[in-house]
Amino acid sequence: MISLFDGMREGDSSKVHTTLHKKIRMYTSYKFKTGEQKLKEGKSDSFLNTVGSDHDHVWDERISNTMI
Repeated sequence: MISLFDGMREGDSSKVHTTLHKKIRMYTSYKFKTGEQKLKEGKSDSFLNTVGSDHDHVWDERISNTMI
């Protein structure tokens, strides 16, 4: 099974793309120093282009602080 996070670590946008639903909606959440929270919708194409671009470091994203 191909993993989204494996593709991100490898900088392989093609591998990442195979893990995404064709109608994916991507969001990023922010919390400012003032305490204000913001939710911003992004574009999957922008994300994939960024994954496939050169990076100064490996994107090794880990899931943490989960609450169910």
